[in-house]
Amino acid sequence: MDEASCISKLDLKRVNRSHILRLIRDNGPLSRADIARMVRVTKSAVTILTGEMLEQGILWERGEAVSRGGKLPRGRKKVLLDIDGSWRLAAGLVIGDGHLRIGVCSLTGGLVEQRSLPIPAGCSAEQLLSMARELYDDMAYKNNLKVGTAVGLGVCVAESCFPLLGITRDERGQADYTALQRAFSEFCSLPLAFGPAAVGVGTAETDYFPTPGQPAANLAVLCCGREPACALLVGGEPYPGLAAQPGALSALSERYPSSPLGKACAAVSAAGIQNLCDRLYAGGECPSLMLAAENDPARFKEKFCEAGLDAADKAVQEALLSLQQSYQLILTHLACFYAADRILCTGENLAASAAEKAAGKLNSEFQPVQGGLIRLGHIFGGNFYLAGAALATREFFINKGGL
Repeated sequence: MDEASCISKLDLKRVNRSHILRLIRDNGPLSRADIARMVRVTKSAVTILTGEMLEQGILWERGEAVSRGGKLPRGRKKVLLDIDGSWRLAAGLVIGDGHLRIGVCSLTGGLVEQRSLPIPAGCSAEQLLSMARELYDDMAYKNNLKVGTAVGLGVCVAESCFPLLGITRDERGQADYTALQRAFSEFCSLPLAFGPAAVGVGTAETDYFPTPGQPAANLAVLCCGREPACALLVGGEPYPGLAAQPGALSALSERYPSSPLGKACAAVSAAGIQNLCDRLYAGGECPSLMLAAENDPARFKEKFCEAGLDAADKAVQEALLSLQQSYQLILTHLACFYAADRILCTGENLAASAAEKAAGKLNSEFQPVQGGLIRLGHIFGGNFYLAGAALATREFFINKGGL
């Protein structure tokens, strides 16, 4: 009975600490009185909880609150509490889009170190895990990553890598990372968190790059890469519905290949881009691109993907415009079907360029939203590891209360 009571108290403490951390994350520095009002617990309980978190170093006192007029309020001073971003490190690893990306950052997303390796064509699961282990061991040694110095390692996996790594989905669309977790546990002693890349990107955008005064109730994320992937976050939390899973767009193109949306998803996929490049190369109507690629078919695709929407060859301009139109259709689907009040696009080179052009056109057509309904996100290429780090930080703080 006593043991059950202790467990119950521990769980209650974890819930309350998680709530406090979530409120500070979403609203910025808060006073103890503000927290007590928002959590709906007594001020004395908040004082005890925040006191423990201050002693641990999770929180710190930023200073006294200032009124709107710029003056300190009369009476008892309200001291603002904030999360200390330097308390521990967070590590993130992203598998997909042709690369393994790993990085270490502060709790607020500040870069400490990052590395990446290209994934060789035909790479096996064993080779991929060996590369991941090599990257992690090097990063852990250089940055002294261990329990007590880091909150954990977050691992994000692109949907296209699920079959290779033995990741399956149940009938509700939830991914099962059991096999991958077992493999990572063999070389990583840190707490582990797993999730699809698109969900990690959405979490990182929400936690590391919040928009002050403009919380997004429904935030849709579109990862523009080798395979388009999407995710929906409702109130900052990943939506578990099957239609909002990252692989939903690929499933649409496979299930309804003749539909406009299915064709658009197929067009912007890796296979779609390859087919487009093959047709352009065979047509011989791209002299400028041919010259840049030195008539090499392999380099032709590489140069095509680097081209902006002001490419010199008319055939290339038309091809890029068709990709822009495909992204417009996908973004319209996200805006309407998901009822998103903000959409973030992430990607590099060709994908980012086409998506940005599509976003610009659609933003002028949709109901005006401050800052635009569709925006380019902050997570791409060099800082993609933040997607994994955000999952690890969220798991440690928000789900476990830092305990």
